[in-house]
Amino acid sequence: MTVDGAPVPIYPAEGTGLIRFELVPGNHAIAADWKRTAPRWAGEILSLLALLALAAVLLTEAFGQKRPHRVR
Repeated sequence: MTVDGAPVPIYPAEGTGLIRFELVPGNHAIAADWKRTAPRWAGEILSLLALLALAAVLLTEAFGQKRPHRVR
């Protein structure tokens, strides 16, 4: 988070977790640089792997060889 080009410390708001930072009165240029964190990368990779596994199961069920069931 930068204010007028200078980095400013941020902290979560109590109860909501929204981003807060100190700002003096007046006109300012505020910029936020959103980056992926390690937990987010891990979550995205796990989600992708789960989606691929589901697709593999569905495709195998839909197009795989049908074996006759053996009755004993």
